[in-house]
Amino acid sequence: MKPKTHFVSLRLGILLAVGATALTAQSTGPDATCTTPPSGVSSFLMEHVVDVTTIKSTFTPSLPADVVTQIFSGAKEVRSRIAYNQATKILTNDLFLVDPGSPDPSPSSLDIVKVRFGYIVVTVDKVYTSCRPRPSVSLVGVIDDGYPVFGNPTGAPYTFSFGYTLDATPSFRDIVSDAGGLALVYAEHAPGSISFQTLNAAIAGGPIVVTKSPMVTLNASGTTGALTYTWSSPFWGLAFIDQGMPSTRVWIGAGAGDYLVNLTVRNADGDQSTTTVTIRYQP
Repeated sequence: MKPKTHFVSLRLGILLAVGATALTAQSTGPDATCTTPPSGVSSFLMEHVVDVTTIKSTFTPSLPADVVTQIFSGAKEVRSRIAYNQATKILTNDLFLVDPGSPDPSPSSLDIVKVRFGYIVVTVDKVYTSCRPRPSVSLVGVIDDGYPVFGNPTGAPYTFSFGYTLDATPSFRDIVSDAGGLALVYAEHAPGSISFQTLNAAIAGGPIVVTKSPMVTLNASGTTGALTYTWSSPFWGLAFIDQGMPSTRVWIGAGAGDYLVNLTVRNADGDQSTTTVTIRYQP
């Protein structure tokens, strides 16, 4: 019986080794997670096929008769194109028809407004980014306008979420479009592109800025991704003349010495970055 025991132990050891190898490969491969989530999303564009039979809703959809005929005859397939722009805080999700097997994504020259049969326009209130358990993004907002496929969507809460790979050219996966109280759409994968925000507070000339004048200018215009600027100091005797601006004049009302200055910047999603500089006043 011992040889059998040894054989079982050997098989178990091989299985454990293979399992460990697979886990190691997963942790360093294209599906690896990130360490620090991006501070925000500048924009993205993706497109995927929609299997209308998998859309979840208790409501009966209402679509133009010719669209229904083309879908269920197999003459056309449904595509969903989703675009987001942080500058406008607008997300659009457009439904349109293409010939089966057409390139995905569709050519950028496509006039989506002319060809779409359904759409929603969303004002995004909050963008969440995460590295756990895998890189993902979730956008939350309210629908401003849309075609009444499942009833008038205006005013409904809306969530759009997806995972993405860390490849040089990322791909999207596990994509969920959820119009609160109306319908839910899921897609496994989608090609596309995404641009992330980088929030990084930076003050030129640091870490020590030397001045002989009681008035000195601190310049943080090299900061990236910031919407607001807050200047502060734990020391008495400093006045920030241009509070809230990327560059500020600082009046030193006390005597010679070193004065610590903090700069905290925030982006549109409330994320923040802080840096410090020392003003060395030597009159």
